[in-house]
Amino acid sequence: MHFLDLPVEMLQYIAQFLPVNSIVNLGQTCKHLLDVTNIDSIWQKLCCRDYKVNMIDGWDLTHKEVYTKVLKKCGFLGWKRIALVPYGGLVYVSWGKGEIQVLRYYPADSPEGSLQCNQIYSLQWNSDQHEVEVFCQQCEDGVRPALLAQDGPLYPVIQCAAEDCPKAHSRLVSFLLFNIFYMCFVKDPL
Repeated sequence: MHFLDLPVEMLQYIAQFLPVNSIVNLGQTCKHLLDVTNIDSIWQKLCCRDYKVNMIDGWDLTHKEVYTKVLKKCGFLGWKRIALVPYGGLVYVSWGKGEIQVLRYYPADSPEGSLQCNQIYSLQWNSDQHEVEVFCQQCEDGVRPALLAQDGPLYPVIQCAAEDCPKAHSRLVSFLLFNIFYMCFVKDPL
């Protein structure tokens, strides 16, 4: 018996344990294996295995597209430390319905209070342009597109793109957080 003689279910089961690059390479060997590696349930398990994402509601993409165009490009989810002057800060990058949310946590006014939270940015899929877009969530009059600028080698800046924004938001972020935005706009998918 040859490898290609195995039932599709068995090939699919084997593929879900492979690294993503190996799955892509496997799919390039022949049409039969391309069809097997394009089965959405494989990519659903990979999303869960590699990024702990088990639902893609609101994204209007297949699991393979979510993995290759969003998760793989953005790089990480979870707690991250940012370099806000003078004391630093804490950010949580979370997967949501139709968006990735970037939430900033900061201490309460009193020592007895709990951490305060506000959403500062979100990443959303633009179906027309087939890319991830960044939006500023801090404007009082609604969500606006955000700009990404490299202001010197050490301090990447993400700021509201609206010229008439009264707050003129800008945040200095560490390279760790910067990677989310940099990877979404610059790095090629698989």
